[in-house]
Amino acid sequence: AMPSAMPSAMPSAMPSTSSSSQSEGGSGAGMDEAIKSGVARDEGATRRLQLTLDQRAVLEAVYAMRTLPDSHLRKRLAAYLNVSARQIQVWFQNRRQREHRHRFGNLTAAPSHPPPPSSASVSPARMH
Repeated sequence: AMPSAMPSAMPSAMPSTSSSSQSEGGSGAGMDEAIKSGVARDEGATRRLQLTLDQRAVLEAVYAMRTLPDSHLRKRLAAYLNVSARQIQVWFQNRRQREHRHRFGNLTAAPSHPPPPSSASVSPARMH
C-alpha cells in the first residue's frame, strides 16, 4: 500500500517545472496545510503508551511478585501484552519510582533539616 501511495504524492509535493514560482508564494499555504494535517510533525517522536486495564493488571500482578524483572521476563511480558520490551522496562522503572515516592515522599522539596554546621559555615573566602 505504501509504495503505490508515494509516487502519486511526490509530484504534487515537488513540482519539477515550476519550482521557483512555487517557492516564492505558494509554499507557505502548502506548509500550513501540512502542519494542520500532521504531515510536517516530527515522525520520530514516540507516543505515550496507553495501557488497557487488563494490561495494567498483568503488570501490577507481576510487579507484586518481582519489582525488577530480568530481560527474559520483560520479553515474555512484551510478547504477551503486545508492547515492546523497552515499554515494559520503562513501566517497571516508573512503577518503582512511584512506590519510592509513595514510601518516602517527594524528596525534591527542601530538606526538613538544615545541612550540618561544618559544611555550611566553611566558605571559599575562609579557605585561604
